[in-house]
Amino acid sequence: MITKETIYLAYRDWCSAMRKARPLEQQAFLNELRRMSAQEADFPLIVRKTNKFNGWQYVGPVAPATTVTNTHLQQRGIPCAGVFVIAFSTVRHVRDNRPVTDTKPSWKSFADFLEGQSKRPGIDKGRTLCVCPAIYDDGVIRAKSRVVGWNWFAADIDNKEGNQPHSTIEAVTEKMRAQDAPFVIYTTTSHKSDGHCFRLMFPLDRLVEREEFAEVWASFAQWLGCVDVKTKDESRLFIAPRAWPGAEFHRHDAGEPVCVDLIKLTNPVVVPARASKTLTSAFIDTSGLKLPCPSQISLHGDFVTNESLSKACTGAPGTRMFPFMVRTGVRALLKGYAISADDLASIGFQFATSIGRDTSDIDHDAENAHAAAVSRYAELMAERVEKQCPVKEKLKKWKK
Repeated sequence: MITKETIYLAYRDWCSAMRKARPLEQQAFLNELRRMSAQEADFPLIVRKTNKFNGWQYVGPVAPATTVTNTHLQQRGIPCAGVFVIAFSTVRHVRDNRPVTDTKPSWKSFADFLEGQSKRPGIDKGRTLCVCPAIYDDGVIRAKSRVVGWNWFAADIDNKEGNQPHSTIEAVTEKMRAQDAPFVIYTTTSHKSDGHCFRLMFPLDRLVEREEFAEVWASFAQWLGCVDVKTKDESRLFIAPRAWPGAEFHRHDAGEPVCVDLIKLTNPVVVPARASKTLTSAFIDTSGLKLPCPSQISLHGDFVTNESLSKACTGAPGTRMFPFMVRTGVRALLKGYAISADDLASIGFQFATSIGRDTSDIDHDAENAHAAAVSRYAELMAERVEKQCPVKEKLKKWKK
């Protein structure tokens, strides 16, 4: 049983958990709350339905110790004594771009899941299950723009040369124990006894939403002092632990989730504001543009033509990805859809994996391709306007 101390139901954490619950489960829990509210005069109805995300919103702060158990709270993603639902996504392998969001009732349960994975034989890294802290809505394609948030932290620590004293398993373990936080550490295939390469994972005390991710990640990277900067993508995949030769798996279950706001306060960083990659250029009227649906963000969607795909597949290596994404972006805009750089990155990722291309620079290519597509679209729209009134333009020239 919990104590009578105030239970704060963070709106973000609550929405994150309840969005993944089926409607019948949501209704059953709401009915349970109403029943408890009727029995306990001091127990306010703590949630109410909202239109946003079809989720639930915090209303009242206090619950009585006589009716609510840790199990109630953990199952519904409510922070309680540092324990709440751990949400994560998995894909079957690194080329799979259809994440499945899952939950575990506690960090210990999630650590059990990872430890179970660590006992499986390591055969082919490219075909191994991948996990990610990113929470997605059902049915979306993996992309940064689709991420709802993280409620646990994951990072790669790469010390292949063995010349970074703060980037060893022992040093990171000591730091996490000093923080009094639970954590999991497991080694990667690049790990050696004199050059540690491993992953660090630990729970957070609240959901970190996508809009604040860059700032939070930078603060945590500064606090840890040993994180590989390439892992700052919120949709990044982490290959699950396996019993590779010489593999190590360490876990520590005691302690409380790391306080996000405390790390931000003690490790302040200045992160440039993330500009929206959706079309907002002043020279483009976006009022009539629609947002693309998930089925369109695909190689088989109506933004990718067979001709464009054929050109991309037969082009010389190094000259295929960028023109392909530009053509896709322009076609989407002309069809009336406000495609974003993240959408282009998702389509580019699918294309890259189909031809065996490295995907590490997809996001960068997509941003440049999006800018080029916007520019080309603006040119085409200007030409279209000029063609619609050629007589007026000719009269202007003649008068000069």
